[in-house]
Amino acid sequence: GRAGGAAVLRRPESHDYVMAFENDSGQLGIAASVDGLSWRSSTAETIFDDPPATEFGEVERRAPSLLRWGPEGQSPRYHMWFEGESEAEELNTAVVHAESLDGLTWSDAGEGPVAIEPAEEPAWRRQVGQPTVVVLENGTLFMLFVGRDPATGVTVMGSARSTDGAEWSLDDGPVQLEGIEEAGFGRDGLAHPALTRRGSRLELWLAGVDGARSSIGYAVGDEDGVFSFVGVALEGEQPWEVRRVGGRSVLSSPSADGVSGVATLSLFYQAGAPGHETIGLATREVPGQAVEPTD
Repeated sequence: GRAGGAAVLRRPESHDYVMAFENDSGQLGIAASVDGLSWRSSTAETIFDDPPATEFGEVERRAPSLLRWGPEGQSPRYHMWFEGESEAEELNTAVVHAESLDGLTWSDAGEGPVAIEPAEEPAWRRQVGQPTVVVLENGTLFMLFVGRDPATGVTVMGSARSTDGAEWSLDDGPVQLEGIEEAGFGRDGLAHPALTRRGSRLELWLAGVDGARSSIGYAVGDEDGVFSFVGVALEGEQPWEVRRVGGRSVLSSPSADGVSGVATLSLFYQAGAPGHETIGLATREVPGQAVEPTD
């Protein structure tokens, strides 16, 4: 079996964690945990029992991003954005939106759940997916997503903003990562970004592909969507050991003693040979860049 593309979120009302992940059937499974380490799930279970409300998802649903959020004056709900694939030969992936009251039972959001649609132009938006979403200080939602030109295989990141999670306004052009070319990271493509926010500072982890090897890089940015590449955060000894970060995989939680105020960032990533993927966990104390793998 396989499990990958993990997105993890804490449920404050029940003091536990929920994980959405890609399973054997090419759909999304669900798991729960009381500590974020031991998980209860079956890779045969899927989040969505009903047919998708849009053609994007008829073939596969993957790369989920989770968020508990509500517009000002409204009670928070659980939101998921994921990449859905259709049977079309072209323009066949999009970012789709789903909602839940408890983080476990999900349904496509509204009559038109597509958040980011593919487009003929620019070419890098012919396939879109792999979203990650955070709430900015002003309450606006900010999304990074991956765009791909299937003719060239080139992948870049785009960004968008929303006030309700359903309707999104695209920022101009692909996202620029200052210093990434000089560092030689991701020469063959970037994929699977994961965002978190501390104050007005955005932190970004993303997979960079260099030939047969993939590693996880780290960048910092501001709410204008300008990012600077810092360095490699996690890499494996074998090319397949660290393949990608799952969408919305980065969590911040209080210290174990509840007094010191030290926080731990937990990074869930996909590892393993193709067809035999597993979900790995790496942690670090805040502040800091390096991420240490955890057994």
